[in-house]
Amino acid sequence: MYVVGIDENGFGPILGPLVVTAAVFELKEPYTQSYLWDRLSAVISKTTREFPEKITVYNSKEVFKSKLPKSYKVLESTVLNFFELLFDRRAEEFKEFLREVSLGAFECVEDAVEDAAFELCQNINLSLPLWTDNKSISHQKRLSEELAKARIKALKVKSLIVCPGQFNSYLNRTDSKFHLNWLQFGKLIRWVIETVLKTSGTQSQDIAFLCGKIGGQKNYLSYLKHGFFKNFDIKRLVEKKEISTYHLSSDVLDFNLSFIESGDIYHFPIALASLFGKYIREVFMHHQNQVFKGWDSSVKPASGYRNSSTKIFIKDTEDLRKRMGLPDRCFLRQK
Repeated sequence: MYVVGIDENGFGPILGPLVVTAAVFELKEPYTQSYLWDRLSAVISKTTREFPEKITVYNSKEVFKSKLPKSYKVLESTVLNFFELLFDRRAEEFKEFLREVSLGAFECVEDAVEDAAFELCQNINLSLPLWTDNKSISHQKRLSEELAKARIKALKVKSLIVCPGQFNSYLNRTDSKFHLNWLQFGKLIRWVIETVLKTSGTQSQDIAFLCGKIGGQKNYLSYLKHGFFKNFDIKRLVEKKEISTYHLSSDVLDFNLSFIESGDIYHFPIALASLFGKYIREVFMHHQNQVFKGWDSSVKPASGYRNSSTKIFIKDTEDLRKRMGLPDRCFLRQK
Protein backbone atom coordinates (compact mmCIF):
# COMPACT_ATOMS: atom_id res chain seq x y z
CA MET A 1 0.00 0.00 0.00
CA TYR A 2 1.10 3.55 -0.75
CA VAL A 3 0.25 6.50 1.48
CA VAL A 4 0.91 10.05 0.34
CA GLY A 5 0.77 13.05 2.65
CA ILE A 6 0.57 16.57 1.17
CA ASP A 7 0.55 19.89 3.00
CA GLU A 8 1.26 23.57 2.45
CA ASN A 9 3.34 26.07 4.38
CA GLY A 10 3.13 29.80 3.89
CA PHE A 11 -0.41 30.22 2.54
CA GLY A 12 -1.17 33.11 4.90
CA PRO A 13 2.08 35.17 5.16
CA ILE A 14 2.73 38.36 3.23
CA LEU A 15 6.47 37.76 2.76
CA GLY A 16 8.44 34.71 1.67
CA PRO A 17 7.54 31.66 -0.40
CA LEU A 18 4.54 29.37 -0.47
CA VAL A 19 5.78 25.77 -0.15
CA VAL A 20 3.69 22.67 -0.86
CA THR A 21 5.22 19.26 -0.10
CA ALA A 22 4.41 15.59 -0.63
CA ALA A 23 5.79 12.68 1.41
CA VAL A 24 5.35 9.17 -0.02
CA PHE A 25 5.46 5.92 1.98
CA GLU A 26 5.05 2.28 1.01
CA LEU A 27 3.49 -0.07 3.59
CA LYS A 28 2.97 -3.82 3.69
CA GLU A 29 -0.08 -3.56 5.96
CA PRO A 30 -3.28 -1.49 5.87
CA TYR A 31 -2.79 2.12 6.94
CA THR A 32 -4.37 3.59 10.07
CA GLN A 33 -3.92 7.02 11.63
CA SER A 34 -1.48 5.85 14.28
CA TYR A 35 0.25 3.20 12.15
CA LEU A 36 3.53 4.97 11.37
CA TRP A 37 3.87 6.58 14.79
CA ASP A 38 3.24 3.22 16.49
CA ARG A 39 5.65 1.22 14.32
CA LEU A 40 8.43 3.82 14.56
CA SER A 41 8.02 4.76 18.23
CA ALA A 42 11.54 3.56 19.07
CA VAL A 43 13.02 6.40 17.03
CA ILE A 44 10.12 8.84 16.38
CA SER A 45 8.19 10.91 18.91
CA LYS A 46 5.26 13.31 18.65
CA THR A 47 6.74 15.51 21.35
CA THR A 48 9.92 17.58 21.51
CA ARG A 49 10.44 16.41 25.11
CA GLU A 50 12.24 13.32 23.80
CA PHE A 51 14.55 15.35 21.55
CA PRO A 52 17.41 14.79 20.70
CA GLU A 53 17.17 11.08 21.60
CA LYS A 54 14.28 10.75 19.14
CA ILE A 55 13.22 12.47 15.92
CA THR A 56 10.13 14.65 16.29
CA VAL A 57 7.32 14.25 13.74
CA TYR A 58 4.07 16.02 14.49
CA ASN A 59 2.01 19.11 13.73
CA SER A 60 4.51 21.73 12.50
CA LYS A 61 2.83 24.49 14.51
CA GLU A 62 3.53 22.50 17.69
CA VAL A 63 7.03 21.41 16.72
CA PHE A 64 8.10 24.84 15.53
CA LYS A 65 7.52 28.02 17.52
CA SER A 66 9.73 30.81 16.19
CA LYS A 67 10.28 32.46 19.57
CA LEU A 68 11.88 29.30 20.95
CA PRO A 69 15.46 28.71 19.72
CA LYS A 70 15.08 24.96 20.35
CA SER A 71 12.32 24.86 17.72
CA TYR A 72 14.77 25.62 14.91
CA LYS A 73 17.04 22.82 16.12
CA VAL A 74 14.21 20.29 16.35
CA LEU A 75 12.78 21.21 12.94
CA GLU A 76 16.11 21.02 11.14
CA SER A 77 17.05 17.77 12.87
CA THR A 78 13.87 16.03 11.71
CA VAL A 79 14.26 17.19 8.14
CA LEU A 80 17.98 16.44 7.81
CA ASN A 81 17.61 12.98 9.37
CA PHE A 82 14.97 12.11 6.78
CA PHE A 83 16.99 13.72 4.00
CA GLU A 84 19.92 11.42 4.78
CA LEU A 85 17.57 8.44 4.88
CA LEU A 86 16.06 9.31 1.49
CA PHE A 87 19.24 10.28 -0.36
CA ASP A 88 21.84 8.21 1.51
CA ARG A 89 24.00 11.23 2.32
CA ARG A 90 23.93 14.36 4.42
CA ALA A 91 22.98 17.69 2.89
CA GLU A 92 25.95 19.99 3.35
CA GLU A 93 24.55 22.96 1.42
CA PHE A 94 21.01 24.30 1.17
CA LYS A 95 21.33 24.49 -2.63
CA GLU A 96 22.13 20.76 -2.63
CA PHE A 97 19.12 20.14 -0.39
CA LEU A 98 16.85 22.06 -2.79
CA ARG A 99 18.19 20.23 -5.85
CA GLU A 100 17.03 16.94 -4.36
CA VAL A 101 13.80 18.00 -2.67
CA SER A 102 12.43 20.63 -5.06
CA LEU A 103 10.18 19.29 -7.82
CA GLY A 104 11.49 21.01 -10.93
CA ALA A 105 13.80 24.00 -11.14
CA PHE A 106 13.20 26.87 -8.74
CA GLU A 107 13.71 29.96 -10.90
CA CYS A 108 12.68 33.61 -10.93
CA VAL A 109 9.74 34.57 -13.14
CA GLU A 110 10.85 35.97 -16.47
CA ASP A 111 10.39 39.65 -15.60
CA ALA A 112 11.90 39.42 -12.11
CA VAL A 113 15.60 38.95 -12.67
CA GLU A 114 16.92 42.14 -11.07
CA ASP A 115 20.13 41.67 -9.08
CA ALA A 116 18.46 42.40 -5.74
CA ALA A 117 15.66 39.90 -6.42
CA PHE A 118 18.21 37.26 -7.45
CA GLU A 119 20.13 37.91 -4.26
CA LEU A 120 16.98 37.51 -2.20
CA CYS A 121 15.68 34.16 -3.40
CA GLN A 122 18.24 32.56 -5.73
CA ASN A 123 21.74 33.31 -4.45
CA ILE A 124 21.37 31.24 -1.30
CA ASN A 125 24.79 30.00 -0.22
CA LEU A 126 24.11 28.47 3.17
CA SER A 127 25.99 25.58 4.75
CA LEU A 128 23.96 22.99 6.64
CA PRO A 129 23.14 22.45 9.38
CA LEU A 130 22.13 26.00 10.23
CA TRP A 131 20.71 25.48 13.71
CA THR A 132 21.25 21.92 14.90
CA ASP A 133 24.32 19.78 15.65
CA ASN A 134 25.74 16.52 14.34
CA LYS A 135 24.44 14.48 17.29
CA SER A 136 20.86 15.47 16.53
CA ILE A 137 21.15 14.39 12.89
CA SER A 138 22.77 11.03 13.58
CA HIS A 139 19.59 8.91 13.72
CA GLN A 140 19.53 7.79 10.10
CA LYS A 141 20.79 4.26 10.85
CA ARG A 142 18.25 3.69 13.66
CA LEU A 143 15.50 5.15 11.51
CA SER A 144 16.43 2.88 8.61
CA GLU A 145 16.46 -0.17 10.90
CA GLU A 146 13.06 0.59 12.42
CA LEU A 147 11.53 1.19 9.00
CA ALA A 148 12.93 -2.11 7.72
CA LYS A 149 11.70 -3.95 10.83
CA ALA A 150 8.18 -2.60 10.19
CA ARG A 151 8.46 -3.22 6.43
CA ILE A 152 7.89 0.44 5.71
CA LYS A 153 9.66 2.34 2.94
CA ALA A 154 10.03 6.12 2.95
CA LEU A 155 10.13 6.62 -0.81
CA LYS A 156 10.09 10.31 -1.68
CA VAL A 157 9.71 13.82 -0.36
CA LYS A 158 9.19 16.57 -2.94
CA SER A 159 8.32 20.26 -2.61
CA LEU A 160 7.00 22.96 -4.92
CA ILE A 161 8.24 26.45 -4.04
CA VAL A 162 6.34 29.55 -5.17
CA CYS A 163 8.32 32.75 -4.62
CA PRO A 164 6.53 36.12 -4.15
CA GLY A 165 7.27 37.03 -7.79
CA GLN A 166 5.59 33.87 -9.07
CA PHE A 167 2.82 34.28 -6.50
CA ASN A 168 2.02 37.81 -7.68
CA SER A 169 2.36 36.92 -11.36
CA TYR A 170 -0.31 34.26 -10.96
CA LEU A 171 -2.65 36.52 -8.98
CA ASN A 172 -2.39 39.15 -11.72
CA ARG A 173 -4.02 36.61 -14.03
CA THR A 174 -6.61 34.96 -11.80
CA ASP A 175 -6.89 36.83 -8.48
CA SER A 176 -7.36 33.52 -6.61
CA LYS A 177 -4.83 32.64 -3.92
CA PHE A 178 -6.74 29.45 -3.14
CA HIS A 179 -6.54 28.28 -6.76
CA LEU A 180 -2.79 28.93 -6.86
CA ASN A 181 -2.41 26.76 -3.75
CA TRP A 182 -4.64 24.05 -5.20
CA LEU A 183 -2.56 23.93 -8.39
CA GLN A 184 0.50 22.97 -6.35
CA PHE A 185 -1.42 20.16 -4.65
CA GLY A 186 -2.62 18.98 -8.06
CA LYS A 187 0.89 19.00 -9.52
CA LEU A 188 2.19 16.88 -6.66
CA ILE A 189 -0.67 14.38 -6.92
CA ARG A 190 -0.01 14.09 -10.64
CA TRP A 191 3.73 13.67 -10.01
CA VAL A 192 3.07 10.82 -7.56
CA ILE A 193 0.73 9.07 -10.00
CA GLU A 194 2.96 9.52 -13.05
CA THR A 195 6.31 8.70 -11.43
CA VAL A 196 6.23 6.88 -8.10
CA LEU A 197 3.12 4.80 -8.71
CA LYS A 198 3.41 4.21 -12.45
CA THR A 199 6.92 2.81 -12.17
CA SER A 200 5.90 0.50 -9.32
CA GLY A 201 2.88 -1.07 -11.03
CA THR A 202 0.68 -0.35 -8.01
CA GLN A 203 -2.84 -1.74 -7.96
CA SER A 204 -5.63 0.81 -7.71
CA GLN A 205 -6.92 -0.11 -4.28
CA ASP A 206 -3.48 0.36 -2.72
CA ILE A 207 -3.23 4.18 -2.78
CA ALA A 208 -4.38 6.81 -0.31
CA PHE A 209 -3.80 10.55 -0.73
CA LEU A 210 -4.03 12.48 2.55
CA CYS A 211 -3.88 16.28 2.30
CA GLY A 212 -4.11 19.10 4.75
CA LYS A 213 -7.16 21.27 4.07
CA ILE A 214 -6.42 24.27 1.87
CA GLY A 215 -7.44 27.48 3.58
CA GLY A 216 -10.27 25.74 5.45
CA GLN A 217 -12.04 24.90 2.16
CA LYS A 218 -14.79 22.28 2.39
CA ASN A 219 -15.72 21.72 -1.27
CA TYR A 220 -13.01 20.65 -3.73
CA LEU A 221 -15.25 19.06 -6.36
CA SER A 222 -15.21 22.04 -8.73
CA TYR A 223 -11.39 22.02 -8.77
CA LEU A 224 -11.25 18.28 -9.42
CA LYS A 225 -13.24 18.66 -12.65
CA HIS A 226 -10.40 20.43 -14.46
CA GLY A 227 -6.84 19.84 -15.61
CA PHE A 228 -5.23 16.50 -14.85
CA PHE A 229 -8.30 15.26 -12.95
CA LYS A 230 -10.89 15.90 -15.67
CA ASN A 231 -10.50 12.38 -17.10
CA PHE A 232 -11.34 10.74 -13.79
CA ASP A 233 -14.80 9.77 -12.63
CA ILE A 234 -15.22 11.55 -9.32
CA LYS A 235 -17.53 10.60 -6.48
CA ARG A 236 -18.03 12.74 -3.40
CA LEU A 237 -17.80 10.53 -0.31
CA VAL A 238 -17.94 13.16 2.43
CA GLU A 239 -17.68 16.94 2.72
CA LYS A 240 -17.49 18.27 6.25
CA LYS A 241 -15.55 20.89 8.12
CA GLU A 242 -13.20 18.22 9.47
CA ILE A 243 -12.69 16.16 6.31
CA SER A 244 -13.59 16.13 2.61
CA THR A 245 -13.02 12.84 0.76
CA TYR A 246 -13.47 11.95 -2.92
CA HIS A 247 -13.10 8.72 -4.87
CA LEU A 248 -11.37 9.13 -8.22
CA SER A 249 -11.36 6.37 -10.82
CA SER A 250 -10.20 5.83 -14.40
CA ASP A 251 -9.52 2.85 -16.65
CA VAL A 252 -6.19 2.20 -14.95
CA LEU A 253 -6.38 3.76 -11.51
CA ASP A 254 -8.70 4.53 -8.65
CA PHE A 255 -8.00 6.01 -5.26
CA ASN A 256 -9.35 8.10 -2.40
CA LEU A 257 -8.28 11.71 -2.02
CA SER A 258 -8.90 13.29 1.38
CA PHE A 259 -8.47 16.84 2.68
CA ILE A 260 -8.22 16.86 6.47
CA GLU A 261 -8.44 19.78 8.86
CA SER A 262 -5.23 19.91 10.95
CA GLY A 263 -4.14 16.81 9.07
CA ASP A 264 -0.60 16.97 10.44
CA ILE A 265 -1.96 16.22 13.91
CA TYR A 266 -3.55 12.95 12.78
CA HIS A 267 -1.42 11.61 9.93
CA PHE A 268 2.35 11.04 9.95
CA PRO A 269 2.84 11.54 6.16
CA ILE A 270 1.11 14.95 6.29
CA ALA A 271 3.14 15.91 9.37
CA LEU A 272 6.43 15.02 7.68
CA ALA A 273 5.46 16.91 4.52
CA SER A 274 4.55 19.93 6.62
CA LEU A 275 7.87 19.84 8.48
CA PHE A 276 9.86 19.76 5.23
CA GLY A 277 7.83 22.67 3.88
CA LYS A 278 8.21 24.62 7.10
CA TYR A 279 11.97 24.08 7.08
CA ILE A 280 12.31 25.27 3.49
CA ARG A 281 10.28 28.38 4.21
CA GLU A 282 12.21 29.19 7.41
CA VAL A 283 15.56 28.85 5.63
CA PHE A 284 14.34 31.21 2.90
CA MET A 285 13.23 33.74 5.52
CA HIS A 286 16.53 33.35 7.39
CA HIS A 287 18.40 34.10 4.16
CA GLN A 288 16.15 37.08 3.38
CA ASN A 289 16.79 38.54 6.81
CA GLN A 290 20.53 38.04 6.33
CA VAL A 291 20.42 39.84 2.97
CA PHE A 292 18.62 42.84 4.46
CA LYS A 293 21.01 42.85 7.41
CA GLY A 294 23.89 42.98 4.93
CA TRP A 295 22.31 45.94 3.20
CA ASP A 296 21.62 47.75 6.47
CA SER A 297 22.80 46.41 9.83
CA SER A 298 20.00 48.23 11.70
CA VAL A 299 17.22 46.18 10.04
CA LYS A 300 15.48 43.79 12.42
CA PRO A 301 14.39 40.34 11.17
CA ALA A 302 10.82 39.48 10.20
CA SER A 303 8.92 36.18 10.07
CA GLY A 304 6.87 37.21 7.04
CA TYR A 305 3.60 36.47 8.83
CA ARG A 306 0.92 39.13 9.12
CA ASN A 307 2.00 40.51 12.48
CA SER A 308 3.27 43.82 13.82
CA SER A 309 6.98 42.98 13.41
CA THR A 310 6.49 42.16 9.72
CA LYS A 311 4.51 45.34 9.15
CA ILE A 312 7.30 47.36 10.79
CA PHE A 313 9.88 45.50 8.66
CA ILE A 314 8.02 46.36 5.45
CA LYS A 315 7.68 50.02 6.42
CA ASP A 316 11.25 50.40 7.69
CA THR A 317 12.80 48.84 4.56
CA GLU A 318 10.79 50.76 1.97
CA ASP A 319 13.56 53.26 1.12
CA LEU A 320 16.25 50.59 1.38
CA ARG A 321 14.47 48.37 -1.12
CA LYS A 322 14.19 51.27 -3.58
CA ARG A 323 17.90 52.06 -3.23
CA MET A 324 18.85 48.41 -3.76
CA GLY A 325 16.51 48.02 -6.74
CA LEU A 326 14.31 45.34 -5.18
CA PRO A 327 10.88 45.49 -6.86
CA ASP A 328 7.83 45.06 -4.63
CA ARG A 329 6.55 42.25 -6.85
CA CYS A 330 9.52 40.09 -5.77
CA PHE A 331 9.18 40.95 -2.10
CA LEU A 332 5.61 41.69 -1.05
CA ARG A 333 2.68 39.43 -1.85
CA GLN A 334 -0.49 41.01 -3.18
CA LYS A 335 -2.60 38.79 -0.87
